[in-house]
Amino acid sequence: MAHFSFQKWLPTRSKELEEQLIFEAPFVACLPKDHILKDEKQITLGQLQQDNWIMFDTTFALRQVVLESCRKEQFEPKIAYNTTQWDLLMALIRDGLGVAIVPNPLTEMNGQNLCVKKISSQYIPWKIGIVVKINSYKTHALRAFLKIV
Repeated sequence: MAHFSFQKWLPTRSKELEEQLIFEAPFVACLPKDHILKDEKQITLGQLQQDNWIMFDTTFALRQVVLESCRKEQFEPKIAYNTTQWDLLMALIRDGLGVAIVPNPLTEMNGQNLCVKKISSQYIPWKIGIVVKINSYKTHALRAFLKIV
Protein backbone atom coordinates (compact mmCIF):
# COMPACT_ATOMS: atom_id res chain seq x y z
CA MET A 1 0.00 0.00 0.00
CA ALA A 2 1.37 3.40 -0.96
CA HIS A 3 1.04 6.49 1.21
CA PHE A 4 1.20 9.96 -0.26
CA SER A 5 2.88 12.67 1.76
CA PHE A 6 1.73 16.23 1.33
CA GLN A 7 3.84 17.33 4.26
CA LYS A 8 7.20 19.01 4.37
CA TRP A 9 8.67 15.55 3.81
CA LEU A 10 8.11 12.27 5.48
CA PRO A 11 11.31 11.36 7.32
CA THR A 12 10.69 7.63 7.36
CA ARG A 13 14.13 6.53 8.55
CA SER A 14 13.02 2.93 8.30
CA LYS A 15 14.70 0.05 6.56
CA GLU A 16 11.25 -1.27 5.67
CA LEU A 17 10.10 1.84 3.84
CA GLU A 18 11.28 3.48 0.67
CA GLU A 19 10.51 7.11 -0.06
CA GLN A 20 10.60 8.85 -3.39
CA LEU A 21 10.41 12.60 -3.89
CA ILE A 22 7.98 13.46 -6.66
CA PHE A 23 7.94 17.24 -6.57
CA GLU A 24 9.47 20.15 -4.66
CA ALA A 25 8.75 23.88 -4.71
CA PRO A 26 9.41 26.74 -2.29
CA PHE A 27 6.86 28.51 -0.16
CA VAL A 28 6.42 32.21 -0.93
CA ALA A 29 4.74 35.08 0.90
CA CYS A 30 1.42 36.32 -0.49
CA LEU A 31 0.47 39.87 0.38
CA PRO A 32 -2.35 42.21 -0.66
CA LYS A 33 -1.40 44.48 -3.58
CA ASP A 34 -1.28 47.57 -1.32
CA HIS A 35 0.80 45.97 1.47
CA ILE A 36 3.55 48.14 2.95
CA LEU A 37 6.17 45.64 1.70
CA LYS A 38 4.83 45.59 -1.87
CA ASP A 39 8.00 47.17 -3.30
CA GLU A 40 10.45 44.81 -1.57
CA LYS A 41 12.09 42.20 -3.78
CA GLN A 42 12.10 39.60 -1.00
CA ILE A 43 11.09 39.58 2.65
CA THR A 44 11.56 37.71 5.91
CA LEU A 45 8.69 36.09 7.74
CA GLY A 46 9.56 38.27 10.71
CA GLN A 47 8.55 41.31 8.68
CA LEU A 48 5.00 39.89 8.68
CA GLN A 49 4.69 39.21 12.40
CA GLN A 50 2.38 42.20 13.00
CA ASP A 51 0.08 41.27 10.11
CA ASN A 52 -3.07 39.19 10.31
CA TRP A 53 -2.47 35.75 8.84
CA ILE A 54 -4.72 33.56 6.76
CA MET A 55 -3.92 29.93 7.46
CA PHE A 56 -4.72 26.52 6.14
CA ASP A 57 -7.23 24.68 8.32
CA THR A 58 -5.91 22.42 11.09
CA THR A 59 -6.59 19.40 8.86
CA PHE A 60 -3.80 20.54 6.50
CA ALA A 61 -0.28 19.33 7.22
CA LEU A 62 0.96 22.51 5.53
CA ARG A 63 -0.39 24.50 8.50
CA GLN A 64 2.31 22.94 10.71
CA VAL A 65 4.96 23.82 8.14
CA VAL A 66 3.85 27.46 8.29
CA LEU A 67 3.69 27.53 12.10
CA GLU A 68 7.13 25.91 12.45
CA SER A 69 8.60 28.38 9.96
CA CYS A 70 7.24 31.33 11.95
CA ARG A 71 8.57 29.85 15.20
CA LYS A 72 12.02 29.66 13.64
CA GLU A 73 11.80 33.43 13.36
CA GLN A 74 10.67 33.77 17.00
CA PHE A 75 6.98 34.62 16.57
CA GLU A 76 3.52 33.10 16.47
CA PRO A 77 1.39 34.42 13.61
CA LYS A 78 -1.78 36.33 14.47
CA ILE A 79 -4.32 34.07 12.76
CA ALA A 80 -7.33 35.98 11.46
CA TYR A 81 -8.87 33.28 9.25
CA ASN A 82 -8.60 29.52 8.70
CA THR A 83 -9.77 27.80 5.56
CA THR A 84 -9.64 24.50 3.72
CA GLN A 85 -10.09 26.18 0.35
CA TRP A 86 -7.06 27.41 -1.56
CA ASP A 87 -9.08 29.84 -3.68
CA LEU A 88 -10.77 31.37 -0.61
CA LEU A 89 -7.36 31.82 1.05
CA MET A 90 -6.16 33.75 -1.99
CA ALA A 91 -9.40 35.78 -2.18
CA LEU A 92 -9.05 36.83 1.47
CA ILE A 93 -5.51 38.05 0.78
CA ARG A 94 -6.71 39.83 -2.36
CA ASP A 95 -9.37 41.57 -0.26
CA GLY A 96 -6.68 42.84 2.11
CA LEU A 97 -7.71 40.72 5.10
CA GLY A 98 -4.31 39.20 5.79
CA VAL A 99 -1.12 37.58 4.52
CA ALA A 100 -0.11 33.96 4.03
CA ILE A 101 2.76 31.80 2.96
CA VAL A 102 1.86 29.18 0.41
CA PRO A 103 3.59 26.82 -2.01
CA ASN A 104 4.68 28.78 -5.07
CA PRO A 105 2.64 26.68 -7.55
CA LEU A 106 -0.54 27.98 -5.90
CA THR A 107 0.40 31.53 -6.85
CA GLU A 108 0.82 30.45 -10.45
CA MET A 109 -2.79 29.25 -10.46
CA ASN A 110 -4.42 31.78 -8.11
CA GLY A 111 -1.95 34.62 -7.65
CA GLN A 112 -3.56 37.27 -9.82
CA ASN A 113 -3.79 40.68 -8.14
CA LEU A 114 -1.52 39.68 -5.26
CA CYS A 115 2.02 40.59 -4.23
CA VAL A 116 4.10 37.43 -4.25
CA LYS A 117 7.46 37.71 -2.49
CA LYS A 118 10.40 35.34 -2.10
CA ILE A 119 11.22 34.52 1.50
CA SER A 120 14.84 35.44 2.19
CA SER A 121 15.11 34.40 5.83
CA GLN A 122 14.72 30.66 5.24
CA TYR A 123 13.99 28.13 2.55
CA ILE A 124 10.64 26.49 3.21
CA PRO A 125 10.15 23.51 0.90
CA TRP A 126 6.85 22.03 -0.19
CA LYS A 127 7.69 18.44 -0.91
CA ILE A 128 5.39 15.80 -2.27
CA GLY A 129 6.49 12.21 -2.22
CA ILE A 130 5.42 8.65 -2.01
CA VAL A 131 6.36 6.06 0.60
CA VAL A 132 6.04 2.33 -0.01
CA LYS A 133 6.99 -0.77 1.92
CA ILE A 134 10.12 -2.22 0.35
CA ASN A 135 9.25 -5.91 0.59
CA SER A 136 5.49 -5.73 0.14
CA TYR A 137 3.49 -6.77 -2.90
CA LYS A 138 3.08 -3.90 -5.36
CA THR A 139 0.12 -4.05 -7.69
CA HIS A 140 0.65 -3.61 -11.41
CA ALA A 141 -0.91 -0.14 -11.18
CA LEU A 142 1.41 0.88 -8.33
CA ARG A 143 4.49 -0.43 -10.15
CA ALA A 144 3.48 1.50 -13.27
CA PHE A 145 2.90 4.65 -11.24
CA LEU A 146 6.27 4.36 -9.48
CA LYS A 147 7.99 3.85 -12.83
CA ILE A 148 6.40 7.04 -14.19
CA VAL A 149 7.29 9.19 -11.17
